[in-house]
Amino acid sequence: MSLLPSGRSRFAAPFFFILICLSADLSATNASTKTEALAEDAYWHTLLHYKQTLFAQKSTVDDPAFFLSPEGQTNPAAELEATIAAFSTGDPTDEAHPINRFPARLNWLQQNLAPEHTEQFVATKSSTFEATWQAIEPRAASVIFPAQYMNNPASLFGHTLINIEGKRNEKLLAYSINYSAITQESNGLVFAVKGIFGAYEGRFSIDPYYQKVQQYSDLSMRDIWEYNLNLNQQEVRNMMLHLWELKDAYSYYYFFKENCSYNLLFLLDAARPGSAMVDQFKHWVIPVDTIKEVRKNNFIASEHYRPSRSTTIKRIASTLPKELQERSIAAAESDAASIALTDSLDNREDKIRTLDLSAELLQMNHADGKVDQKTYADRFLTILKQRAPLGKVDDDFYPHTTPPPPHIGHDSSRITTGFGSYDSQDFVSISLRPAYHDLMDPSAGYTLGSAIEFLSGELYYYTDEQKLEVRQLDAISIQSLSPVDTFFKSKSWKLNTGLTTIKEEDSDDRHTAIYFDAGVGVSVSLFEHSIGYALVEPAIYLNKSLDSSHMAGGGAVAGLLSEWSPKWRSQLELRQRYYFLGEDNNLTEFTAQAAYSLGDNTALKISFSRSQEFEQSWNEFHCSLQLFF
Repeated sequence: MSLLPSGRSRFAAPFFFILICLSADLSATNASTKTEALAEDAYWHTLLHYKQTLFAQKSTVDDPAFFLSPEGQTNPAAELEATIAAFSTGDPTDEAHPINRFPARLNWLQQNLAPEHTEQFVATKSSTFEATWQAIEPRAASVIFPAQYMNNPASLFGHTLINIEGKRNEKLLAYSINYSAITQESNGLVFAVKGIFGAYEGRFSIDPYYQKVQQYSDLSMRDIWEYNLNLNQQEVRNMMLHLWELKDAYSYYYFFKENCSYNLLFLLDAARPGSAMVDQFKHWVIPVDTIKEVRKNNFIASEHYRPSRSTTIKRIASTLPKELQERSIAAAESDAASIALTDSLDNREDKIRTLDLSAELLQMNHADGKVDQKTYADRFLTILKQRAPLGKVDDDFYPHTTPPPPHIGHDSSRITTGFGSYDSQDFVSISLRPAYHDLMDPSAGYTLGSAIEFLSGELYYYTDEQKLEVRQLDAISIQSLSPVDTFFKSKSWKLNTGLTTIKEEDSDDRHTAIYFDAGVGVSVSLFEHSIGYALVEPAIYLNKSLDSSHMAGGGAVAGLLSEWSPKWRSQLELRQRYYFLGEDNNLTEFTAQAAYSLGDNTALKISFSRSQEFEQSWNEFHCSLQLFF
């Protein structure tokens, strides 16, 4: 009797069992390896907002509810495993089910996860998201940039939001996606200070775009730039999927980093996988810089300028004599004046311009709460009745000068090298400014007369003494020269604080002092692209070399800021201060400076100053080369 069959039977069964186990282990290992690889996928990190910190990865989303794993904020693999498990159980018709909360994750996993996992998912789509998608029918998107508004510290750098245009495909009926700090704080300065340290929750909101136009253009007097994106339908859907996941989550709002523009970049990175624009911003994020980055990554198809109401008022007023401007103001403020607005006017063009100006002024007064609804409606109807018979006008009836768009402005960081003479001592200098713009920088894409810089520092090396000195280190420096005119009475103001160098009485020694100075006053447009200003200035300096370790007082400054051409700029300034608390001292100072742009991001600057302080007088001359980056 042969033993072969029975022997084959005896050894084959264990052998095949081992093969099956090894195959199963190998499959499990392969699946586990692929899952681990997916956890490190760049797009998974985009969806979860993971960023590399000093020691580990961490999501910038701070809301625990955004994560399905207790370790989800810092562990991409744990969050991926928890997401796969959550998608594989429960009732998908429940609005709170993870599939309905995280449709972007679901969409990505279905495209990248092995079928043995996705087949276990309890649904292939989010029913709640799909219902919203069908209702809106998103077709296009655009990035919106309301320009900076210097008279609100919370709006100094401008702002960005994203518009989603639906089936109506009309700009003003679009949905605006906005990320902002959630607060009831009405004091702009307090808001800015708390925002620096992340004291507020930041959340996404969706509002009709026409409401945002009213908020920024009509109420805040901010021009708006609309950048139309070239996203295809799938990319728009990717953006909406990710927005859906973020709609109920919060992240702590940081004014200089995790702000509106930073968080909107995540939506654009999610829309077009591989763009990774968020990764370009390591330390601070300025809205206009994100616009430039979006353009650099070829997201923008075209741009459109939407002037603010204040800009429109100034344009109409520029075509009228002073008498008719004042008549328009009276008509916006008085029923009797509105009724008799065009009496004694024979010229059709003057009638149209006067009526149009009064209508714009009335709408502004209503938006500002200066006119109640009934008075506004009655007065506006009175103006329209006079305007209607005069008919339409051509597009060129009013001047329509489009200012340079913000994205063509100089880059916000700047390094400067130079040389000069201070009190007959030669020096070389180097300075660094992380952001953003000062009065002598090229104004294209910015507002003439506005300046904001933070953490700007300058070093002098005196070649004769072979001594290095911290000449200036500003924590923050802000200046707003907003000219008053017939229609707008904005205050001009300034705020500076940091470290600076001061002289010692009866000595050539210099000391580094903590300083704070502010100012408030008035500015006027003396001629085109020229601003004259005068401000009252309180100031305080703190240093042990001073009597009682401080010097405080006040005075005034007057100056003239001019832009002679797109390349040439100049500034003249005369300052007089009297210090009467602590150290007794008077300061008289005259400064003249000029700058010339060599290119979009390079400039030459020369300055001269004559100072008298502590019963000493000295001159300073400085020539420097500025590089913006």
